[in-house]
Amino acid sequence: AGESSPPTVDLAHPEVGNRAYKQYLEKNLRYPEQAKINKVDGRVTVEFTVEPNGALTNFIIIRGIGSGCDEELIRLIKEGPKWIPTKKDNVSVQDKAKVRLKFELPK
Repeated sequence: AGESSPPTVDLAHPEVGNRAYKQYLEKNLRYPEQAKINKVDGRVTVEFTVEPNGALTNFIIIRGIGSGCDEELIRLIKEGPKWIPTKKDNVSVQDKAKVRLKFELPK
């Protein structure tokens, strides 16, 4: 019988769920003045580590558009809803997560 089943993995995710998290990001976004002046918009992607205790560390801009937008997304993630860490066989483990947000210039 020596077959081992693959581990069950539950990936890191926002405590409030993905849809509510996206709404939080859009609602709390403060469009950077510099980005408005420079007419900068587009998508920003940030990768970060979700520690086993739920702490968020090691923020890296994978795709940035500058003018304060990259920093704004990191601020939103840090100040936002808690994250539930990845679990392997019900044990919390360190893992990476990504958040992407579209910055659209206010009309």
